[in-house]
Amino acid sequence: MTTAQSLMRGFGEVGANVVGLDLTVTEPVCEGLNIAL
Repeated sequence: MTTAQSLMRGFGEVGANVVGLDLTVTEPVCEGLNIAL
């Protein structure tokens, strides 16, 4: 169950993800989604 828990993060939290993408890839995507919402 640790993978399911690690998928749930707050909007402001940026950390290592289970997909294995680098933070330089995931951070701009998350910021773009935050702006869109």
